[in-house]
Amino acid sequence: MTSVSDISRRDYLMAVLSGVLLALSFPNPGISVFAWFAFVPLLLVCGRREPSQAFRLGFVAGLTAYAGIFYWINIVVTTYGKLPWVASVPLTLMLAAYLALYPGITLWLARRGELRGFRCCFRFRCSG
Repeated sequence: MTSVSDISRRDYLMAVLSGVLLALSFPNPGISVFAWFAFVPLLLVCGRREPSQAFRLGFVAGLTAYAGIFYWINIVVTTYGKLPWVASVPLTLMLAAYLALYPGITLWLARRGELRGFRCCFRFRCSG
């Protein structure tokens, strides 16, 4: 069984970098060119990981991306819905965490499939 400490801080930072690049590629701030390579850091660190570690890294990247993409939900809910910030921030983070399951599960399935002999379309060979 692998633990959270088996993943280095650098790998978590690469996952966060993927999330930030993905969030920046959305309409506000609108640096759409980042969408072309936002997942590269995440895929590089997940290349030789156990499926559970790949899930965690994908979840971190997804949580970072969706937290950045959904910044506007807090503004709308507090301004027009009159919900206090104390309630709107956890609710927005729960929505981001739910949606972050998708990249996590996708990477978990991809790594599990690779370990069972299924070949992926892209294969990154990096030391680390």
